[in-house]
Amino acid sequence: MVGLLDITKEKEQEERLIEAYQELQVQAEELRQSQESLQSAYEALEKAKEEAEARRKELEDSLVAAQRYQRTLLFRTRMLYDAWGYDHVAVVARAHTYVGGDFVVVRQRGDWLYVGVGDATGHGSSGALLAVTVQGLLHQALMLVEDPAQLHQALEEARRELYEVLEVQPGRDLSGDGAEVALVALPLRREGKLYIATAGRPVYLLTPEGRLTEYHQGRRGLGWSVPGQTPEPYSTEALPYHAGSTVFLFTDGVTDQLNPEGKRLGRRTFLEWLQETPSVGADPRDKMRFLLQHWHAWKGEETPQTDDVLLIAIALPKA
Repeated sequence: MVGLLDITKEKEQEERLIEAYQELQVQAEELRQSQESLQSAYEALEKAKEEAEARRKELEDSLVAAQRYQRTLLFRTRMLYDAWGYDHVAVVARAHTYVGGDFVVVRQRGDWLYVGVGDATGHGSSGALLAVTVQGLLHQALMLVEDPAQLHQALEEARRELYEVLEVQPGRDLSGDGAEVALVALPLRREGKLYIATAGRPVYLLTPEGRLTEYHQGRRGLGWSVPGQTPEPYSTEALPYHAGSTVFLFTDGVTDQLNPEGKRLGRRTFLEWLQETPSVGADPRDKMRFLLQHWHAWKGEETPQTDDVLLIAIALPKA
């Protein structure tokens, strides 16, 4: 009997060992499958990561290209420098992101140089697309102006064309899309008069003594429409050409900049800075450096740029 019991126990132990071994084999197979699944998941994750990186690089390359095109198209200032003189012009143009809605307008016709700044609604690619559209309309409209004393006609023509592009019926439809624009006609003879026309953006004239005058006849930008309101007529203002004075054109991104505490710079503070620029001399490049130093000090190193920034200073030299 004892021998039979021992054999039975040994057989039971052997069966348990076999069961345990089989269980281990099952667990090993499950582990192998899990490892294969993890490996597949890892490979899929790496592939997705590579694809995402490729898409990110493609997008970044596209944005960099768009930024380059924007600077070529929207911030085209060579004609301004060539016609008016590199010593008499200073320009700062910085988009909020890769692309933005600010733009420069420069056209020469006869003895006159037409210069302007614009700020289209929106940011990024949408703002840039509208900016290119409005800039093109203004370039065409300015070439139709036969008399700089009728500079506002360029604004009227560009507004009519923009309404067509936006499919807006002025005075009937509600539209907040468009662009704020400021234009100035400079005499290449550098004497006589200069002319100003505005549509939402002012023009500033600073004398050597620090007297600053704002010109802001048209306060409604191009493209905007309110039901029941007829679009306001634009007008042109003639000013004596005073050698030694400086014309300033800028978009609201300059004055909308926030400081580290979240406070907006504001128009009043920036205009005070403008009035202090004669202390650094008549050269517009020195004035621009003065303004940028104050602006960056306000902004701080860590605070991001709030909006697109465009600022032009044009000195009025002697004939």
